[in-house]
Amino acid sequence: CGNGLVSRRPYSIGAQAGKAALECEGGGEVLLNLRGSVAHRRRSHVAPLHILCRPDPACAFGLAGRKAGQHSGQSTESCVFKISPGMKTSARDIRPPSAAALTLGRATFVADPMGALYWPQERLLAVADLHLEKGSAYAVRRIFLPPYDTATTLAALAALMSRYAPRAVVALGDSFHDADAGKRLGARDRAALARLQSGRDWIWIFGNHDPILPADLGGMRLAEIGIGGFSFRHKPEAKPGTAEIAGHLHPVARLTGAGGSVRRRCFVSDGARCVLPAFGAYAGGLNLHDRSFSALFGAAVFAHVLGRDRVYRVAQGQCLPD
Repeated sequence: CGNGLVSRRPYSIGAQAGKAALECEGGGEVLLNLRGSVAHRRRSHVAPLHILCRPDPACAFGLAGRKAGQHSGQSTESCVFKISPGMKTSARDIRPPSAAALTLGRATFVADPMGALYWPQERLLAVADLHLEKGSAYAVRRIFLPPYDTATTLAALAALMSRYAPRAVVALGDSFHDADAGKRLGARDRAALARLQSGRDWIWIFGNHDPILPADLGGMRLAEIGIGGFSFRHKPEAKPGTAEIAGHLHPVARLTGAGGSVRRRCFVSDGARCVLPAFGAYAGGLNLHDRSFSALFGAAVFAHVLGRDRVYRVAQGQCLPD
């Protein structure tokens, strides 16, 4: 995965040169020195996985003696990160009847009808655009919505944890609706989030809504992370054939049939990259015919549309514009 490291499952982190504030949960110990190595040591015995750290000027790490977002140096540093072990499983083994297989390159993922993407080989769950505390953000502006969106979103996440028991969760940015969301997060929701994080690695990716994440919540905070040849980031990059898993765009598909038309959240993929649907209870959606998607995908684009109890694979050409 770079710098001569050899790993079956390489991780790469968009990090800053210098002393960064990596935070890991689970009763572990973090040793940090980007000029040398990083080791995350849990109390239980685990097998190491290699990580490649690389500087990223967009990263909002809290650096010692610097403002968030600043960095120095352009060298690539190597490190080792240990995560909890787990048996390898296939998508067929783990996929519930309501989910669908989604293939990216040579890897097979599980597209869950709740809007999450699960990778059985890595026991990794990815979700995008939780927008926690969006309802309270509107209330500050005196636009009053039922104040249950955060609890609803966390309850949906809890159901996914029970279904897949992931060893790692990647939240692909815009997990919080604004910079003050952490201050408005209630004690009950904080406890629920802590339970979700317990016993697994949790990775927060910075988004445009949350370039600075609440400092008192568990998990690592990163600009992006590379796992098994895929880049997990918030905003997809307009580079053809990029192997990435991203959020940001809140894709939806509009379909019509004998009973009328429906507009549903969806995964969008061309077999190389995948943009996940927004997971948050109050998140809106952008039609996949919008030009924001045409700059990202090739000709063979499919929407994996979320139904009430299953995922439907539909060619983009069969979906309608708004």
